[in-house]
Amino acid sequence: MSTSLTNLSTATDSNESSPLLATATSFKESLPLNQTYLPDDLLLNFFVRVSVLYYPILSIVSKRFRCLLASLALYQTRKLLNRTESCIYVCLQYGTEESRWFTLCR
Repeated sequence: MSTSLTNLSTATDSNESSPLLATATSFKESLPLNQTYLPDDLLLNFFVRVSVLYYPILSIVSKRFRCLLASLALYQTRKLLNRTESCIYVCLQYGTEESRWFTLCR
């Protein structure tokens, strides 16, 4: 095992590049940074299992996440899998401070 690691490290240290490494590098460089390659169904399946307390954080990742988190399909899937949560949304303002929203879940 150590000899294969040594061979790998010497191959990457030298000026020679393997075809696999070159292909991976060119593929990585061709990918847009803001592109998510997961299908919507898979993302919805993931979001269903995450508490709604994390939705505000997830919604700032991308417009696509924000749309999926606000979709009726997400709520319907949560309801179908019995993953709905009871929450109360509270808006508080102290003195001259800006209003702040809080989510209280059971």
